[in-house]
Amino acid sequence: MVYNPQGDLAKKIAEKIYAGRRKKAAMQEKKNIKESVLSRYLSILTVGIHISLLELKKYTVYQLFDLVDRYSLYLNWDVDMRARLAGAQPKSEVENWMKNIH
Repeated sequence: MVYNPQGDLAKKIAEKIYAGRRKKAAMQEKKNIKESVLSRYLSILTVGIHISLLELKKYTVYQLFDLVDRYSLYLNWDVDMRARLAGAQPKSEVENWMKNIH
């Protein structure tokens, strides 16, 4: 993304943004660790449904994928419900998060 800041303050802000991006890129190069889908799912479930990482490590891969599918359905339903309560009129219905997923 190219910025064309106008004025001294805008140039200072743009330089801070670029410096932060350079720092982040350097940190990512040093890290150079590939994240697995499994670790991403564990992280999502830990934050999303407040189950400790130690507890989730006891689950099978099948159970983890099932939880992620169910949690995804629930989030879609919850966002839809909140939007409707706020006055939105979505064009389509979301899937029932309590449906049988097996």
